[in-house]
Amino acid sequence: MSEHRSRDLVRAFSSRVRLRLSAVRPLAGPLTLFGCLAVAMWVAIALALRAAERDAVVRADIAGGNLARSLAQHEAARVQVLDHSLQYMRDEWLRDRESFAAAIARHRRILKDKSVLQVLIFGADGRTVWGSESGWKPVDVSDRPYFKVHRDANGADALDISTPVEGRVRTEVWTVRFTRPIYDAKNKFAGVIVFSVPPPALEKVYADIQLGAGGLISLLRTDGGFVARSSNLGAVVGRVLSSRDTIGLRPQDPPYGIYRRMSAIGSRDSLFAYAKVSGYPLTVYVRQTAETVLAPVRMQRIIYVLAGAVATIVLVMFGWTLGLARREKKIADMSVARLAAIVRDSDDGIAGLGLDGCIESWNAGASRILGYSEAEMLGRNGRDLIVPPERLDELARAHALLHRGEYVPPFDTVRIDKSGRIVDAAVSMSPVKDEHGAVCGVSVIMHDITERKQAEAARRELEAQLRESHKMEAISTLAGGVAHDINNALGAILGNVGLARRDAAAGRGERALVSIEEIARAGLRMKTLVQQMLTFSRKSQFKMAPLNLVTLCEEQIKKIRVLLPPQVHLDFRPADRPLPANGDATQIGNVLVILCDNARRALPEEGGRIAVVLTLLHIDAAAARRDGQLAEGDYACLGVSDNGCGMDENLQLRIFEPFFTTRAVDEGNGLGLAVAHGIVKAHRGAIRVSSTPGGQHL
Repeated sequence: MSEHRSRDLVRAFSSRVRLRLSAVRPLAGPLTLFGCLAVAMWVAIALALRAAERDAVVRADIAGGNLARSLAQHEAARVQVLDHSLQYMRDEWLRDRESFAAAIARHRRILKDKSVLQVLIFGADGRTVWGSESGWKPVDVSDRPYFKVHRDANGADALDISTPVEGRVRTEVWTVRFTRPIYDAKNKFAGVIVFSVPPPALEKVYADIQLGAGGLISLLRTDGGFVARSSNLGAVVGRVLSSRDTIGLRPQDPPYGIYRRMSAIGSRDSLFAYAKVSGYPLTVYVRQTAETVLAPVRMQRIIYVLAGAVATIVLVMFGWTLGLARREKKIADMSVARLAAIVRDSDDGIAGLGLDGCIESWNAGASRILGYSEAEMLGRNGRDLIVPPERLDELARAHALLHRGEYVPPFDTVRIDKSGRIVDAAVSMSPVKDEHGAVCGVSVIMHDITERKQAEAARRELEAQLRESHKMEAISTLAGGVAHDINNALGAILGNVGLARRDAAAGRGERALVSIEEIARAGLRMKTLVQQMLTFSRKSQFKMAPLNLVTLCEEQIKKIRVLLPPQVHLDFRPADRPLPANGDATQIGNVLVILCDNARRALPEEGGRIAVVLTLLHIDAAAARRDGQLAEGDYACLGVSDNGCGMDENLQLRIFEPFFTTRAVDEGNGLGLAVAHGIVKAHRGAIRVSSTPGGQHL
């Protein structure tokens, strides 16, 4: 049976997988087409953005190149004026030093326009000879690069422009030094004439030009040293850019150019344009960061991406919608085919009936279960062939539910196969409705449960045999135990009767009384045995009355302590509040005595510890369901534990059986825990044992 159902599940799963793959296939064509269109659109967007970036870079290069050339022309004109003035002052100094101050005065306006801060003349030894500012002090500049370049020029007469240097007198003043050499009549080096120009005067024109974030204009010497900068010149004073950092520093390089690379200062991707200052050892550099240049393209990119995303969604949705119509028809056709295959190949019997009960469809599973072929059953009423007469009322009730449009859940019944054999089956029925919701037929599913019924019958027979065996074993054990104890008591009675007769005949009355006492004690033991049997079977009468379990246990513990040997320590921990209950005080006391005696006998000869704990325990609904014996509510929990030898699982399963004991013959009859179990049950309680070798808890 399980193999048939497994095959059914595998077939149904495979059919569903094939159904889903086939359902997706109609969408593949439209989605592929419009997906290609979306990809082509994104390629076009990428190409358009790339072209826009190139255009932005080209425009920035052109603008930067034009600006660099314009600034180079401006610098050439400015430096030319300063150079002419510098040569004129030098010639006046060589011609007539007496009238040199007057010459300075005549050029004061020109020097002021060009922001010349001071005019200095140094001798061949590098010391100050003359200064335009009143109160000038002699200083030594022989170690300055601008002095050395003229001193070592071997008669060459060229303008030199230094990087910003700090003054020797006014140390906080930085100036750019425009210098020319002074030669005497014999063309021998006689000193240097210097114009000191502050960097802000050179940078003023740069500060008014807006190049965006990160944009920069720099005026550099041919050797790469900074002369002026549109911002933050102090950060690069003394910094010299090598040919690896920038270009245009060599005489053979073109007079102007553009390029793109990482900035040597700031490490930012930048666009550079440069132009040499004609006739002078200077180059103007214009830097624009790629981030600033491409900012307009970035906004354009966002617009293109949003538009492309919207267009992609539209294309995909259009393709999806176009494919849905094709898929719906395909799914409908495939669903019908798959359902027909599932019904045809199912191991369960499946039949379709009309409202008149005539069979309209009959699958192979029904043929296997009942033996009738599809040809034999189509058009016939199954009620006349396969339903026993005693089951017709059951069928009528099911049809009444079906005609109301209700489902009939599976129910166990019997059917008659072609050979006349009775077949056990589980049958469920479902109404078949048309497009208007009206019942137009019945679907019947029948599962063969013959094997299950046979297995259940075999199990019930085995269970009955097992119960009978357990019953006979329990009766045998009980009868043997009772007979053994009664036989011992009767032996004592009969023996003492003989002794009493003999002593009475001999006139020994006192000895006869001793025998009579033994007879009485044997009778009491038999009475106790009978009382224990009645308690175990719960036939004795319990005297139920209200009592306080804490007080009862405290009094009983006092009596138990007297009976225990000194090497056994008894620890009692009562509840912290009264525990009122309704019960038989004597029987509950007997339970505590039995449990403590059982614990004492488990201890070794050298002694041990017994712990008695009385607490309040609440059993909630979940715990009550798990336990199965106690109802929900509050209970008094009496626990007795010891550190004795303990017991294994096999012994724990039998400790509450009557007359079962592990002790010697003269140490007990095996009724103690069985009696305690009966008393606890009579008080609507439960008793549990937890033990491992080395200790136990009851």
